[in-house]
Amino acid sequence: HGHFQYNTVALGLALWSFYYVTAEGAFGRTCVVGAVLFALALNFKQMTLYFAPAIFAYLLGRCAGAKTWAGAASRFVALGSAVLSTFAALWWPFYVYPDAQMGGPGSVLHVLRRQFPFARGLFEGKVANLWCALDVRPVDIRARIPAALHAPLALAATLLLLAPACAALYAAGRGADAASASRHRTGLRALLWGASAT
Repeated sequence: HGHFQYNTVALGLALWSFYYVTAEGAFGRTCVVGAVLFALALNFKQMTLYFAPAIFAYLLGRCAGAKTWAGAASRFVALGSAVLSTFAALWWPFYVYPDAQMGGPGSVLHVLRRQFPFARGLFEGKVANLWCALDVRPVDIRARIPAALHAPLALAATLLLLAPACAALYAAGRGADAASASRHRTGLRALLWGASAT
């Protein structure tokens, strides 16, 4: 249980971010705060990366829902600035106080390699799911597909399967600017569904 006890912090931050990005009010007070909360959740525990496509699609829809192109661009820049600033503040210590053996950027790269262990392959216990199910006879994809193609094919399959949910979330986000309490509930419901669908 000790390993999973911190999941609640990341999930709490993610849920608060869902609430804020779907809340009524000025875009800067709601969506930007929600984006910062999600960036905090993502940096606290990379498991929240599962929700990132849902949040991205919904917020992209919120940006596109502005009345003008300038308004959409302004929203996009505000979100990007908030997320990049949050990431910079959280990752700065790894760059400024590097491990003596790795140096500045080496410490950051080391952390990224530890968080995303692609070198272990798709069949490693922590990331295995569909790929392990497809590795039994008669399918046996490890024997049929070269190892170099596993990651690109996994990415393509993931993007293909995410597309319908992300399209629905984009549409929900785009319609969210018609402020009303029912819109907030609808947006929150759509985002919670999308987070579980992605």
